[in-house]
Amino acid sequence: MSCSMSSGVLAMSFQYFRPQPLWIPIRWGCLILCINGCMITQLLIERHRANHMPPELKKIYDEGSFDERGFSKVQFMKFFKHARRTVFVGKEIISEEGREMNKLYYILDGNATVTCKTDGRKLATIPPHCFIGELSFLLHVQDHKRNEHKQIPLKKASADVVAENKTIHVLEWEFDELRKIMSADRDLSNAFAIYSSHDMRNKLLTANAKGRRTD
Repeated sequence: MSCSMSSGVLAMSFQYFRPQPLWIPIRWGCLILCINGCMITQLLIERHRANHMPPELKKIYDEGSFDERGFSKVQFMKFFKHARRTVFVGKEIISEEGREMNKLYYILDGNATVTCKTDGRKLATIPPHCFIGELSFLLHVQDHKRNEHKQIPLKKASADVVAENKTIHVLEWEFDELRKIMSADRDLSNAFAIYSSHDMRNKLLTANAKGRRTD
């Protein structure tokens, strides 16, 4: 973009110092130069904020391995600035099997337990710095892409997810709100998809290891 601005300045200089200055191209050049200047300023501000994020967000970024899993600091800030903090107490249901999922959760501290509703069997433990509902959200986004002008029903949870500790602190996003944000930012959407694939892979590996120990 800096090369584009430099070439624009040179072009305007050439137009101005002609025997008869060409004012229309100069005016258009000034307009384009202002637009590029605003975009560069916005990018620099976003980068500065990302490099000086609050300590709490820096902790999440580091301990959640967002850098290793495809999130730049700028994308991370864009994503988490829309999150809302909430608290679940022990044994409180976060998502219930058979009920529609309409929120994405990210655990800050404490554990959540995945259980089978029919027999109460514990299927897995979700530790801090993991998402809850990411698969349902990604499927919800895909359904909207295929049927943009239709009312899409939400996906139903496949198991109960219950707060395990006395209290657990989480961040949450509404599905539809987050989907609109993702649709406007392809890079952010791709970063979340990559992160979610790592997250789900780790959950499956943990569940399989637990199953082998039980056997």
